Amino acid sequence: MIFKNVNKQTLKLRQIFFILLLILFLLPASSAADWWPDPASGTVTTAAAVTTDEVSGTVFVDKGTTPITNVSWNATTVVVGSVIAINVHFTHVVWAVGTPQLILTINQGGTIISTIAQYLVSSSQTNMLTFLYTIAEGDDITTLSYVSMDLSGAQIYDSNGAIGMTPPPPVPTVANVALLAGSGPYTVGSVITITFNFDYLVWVKGTPQLVLNTGSPVPGYAYYSSGSGTKILNFQYTVAAGDDITKLDYWSPWALELNGGQIYSDQGIDVDLDLSTPGAEGSLGYSNALGVLGTIYPVYRFYSPGLLKHFLTTDENEKESLLANAADVWQLENSPYSVFLPQQYNAATQEQKKTLIAVHRFYNAALQTHHYTGDANEAAYLTAEAVDVWEAEGPVFYVPVGNPEGTIPVYRFYSDTLKVHLYTIDENEKQELIDTAGDIWNFEGVAYYAYP
Repeated sequence: MIFKNVNKQTLKLRQIFFILLLILFLLPASSAADWWPDPASGTVTTAAAVTTDEVSGTVFVDKGTTPITNVSWNATTVVVGSVIAINVHFTHVVWAVGTPQLILTINQGGTIISTIAQYLVSSSQTNMLTFLYTIAEGDDITTLSYVSMDLSGAQIYDSNGAIGMTPPPPVPTVANVALLAGSGPYTVGSVITITFNFDYLVWVKGTPQLVLNTGSPVPGYAYYSSGSGTKILNFQYTVAAGDDITKLDYWSPWALELNGGQIYSDQGIDVDLDLSTPGAEGSLGYSNALGVLGTIYPVYRFYSPGLLKHFLTTDENEKESLLANAADVWQLENSPYSVFLPQQYNAATQEQKKTLIAVHRFYNAALQTHHYTGDANEAAYLTAEAVDVWEAEGPVFYVPVGNPEGTIPVYRFYSDTLKVHLYTIDENEKQELIDTAGDIWNFEGVAYYAYP
């Protein structure tokens, strides 16, 4: 009778056991997204400062029914070379095959760095996997935090089979480098903003720098100015004498330098500093060629009291020649406005050329005077129909189409008495000519727009 009762009890236990196994078998396999915690959803609690020989910290996990309860560490001695055991706690038994690594971040000497803890093989087949981290020089152990698990070819199993782990966090890279201000123009002393576009949010410590090729033999330097905590970092460069901004690019693929600082992701991963080859797609030079015409150049205005005529030029040699050899005839008045030069137009893209107007210069030998026009129809007429009177000297400079932001009007007057034109940007001069010399000077309106 006793054996009979025992057999009945054994049978019931076996039935319960097989039912439990069946339920466990029918449960869906866990996935990395289901149970591996998102570091951003947890909080790090550590001692405010190391004041005793024993310290501990925990990254608490709050993911509902996740099999992981928390990731914790403890150490009895906090000195360089001592080992911290970091424990990943599960709600059930897991197995590890291979040697996964735990990716960590820690403040080391004032800089957040990425580091790893090595898997302790003997911790398999329990509800806690252990990883070992050796304290390094400069570690602030109170800042220790995990980022993710790197399987490195290993596998983690639970009772339902293999379950994946979150891969290592991505390394932020530069998607492209560009000029923020678009198509310029850039004068000596003006500040250019160069933007770095990253594929992930990044943070900055210190003042990283970018080594630039400015078209001169000596490299220039743009320095980080703003953007930490976003995907776009801004660097600024001040245009120097001798720069050719149309050729602006960074010096090499390794031109982004930390300069003692740091650029890193929200998970403490340092960015990839490598850039596209200068001139290639994604580089500053590529962006520059598409959207920047470069430095603007002054138009010099001369006046001859004897001839009662004005003369305009952008040619530095022509200016210096007049000052050296004809100072008794021509007086340099000012640099009324700035424009683009023919060589800039010739090097521009087709899209850029559509944004520019050529200002043609003509010379009348009989009257010993020059005429300037930004009107393509007028230039065509003088070239074709008045060639015996006006000698075409070609486009002498270029101005923007229309009236874009940052430009000013250049007014044109004509004197039938003197048989000459006068150009001015001076509102006072314009009004004075209209009010007091209307019998001599006929106001013809805006000839074109230029940069101040």
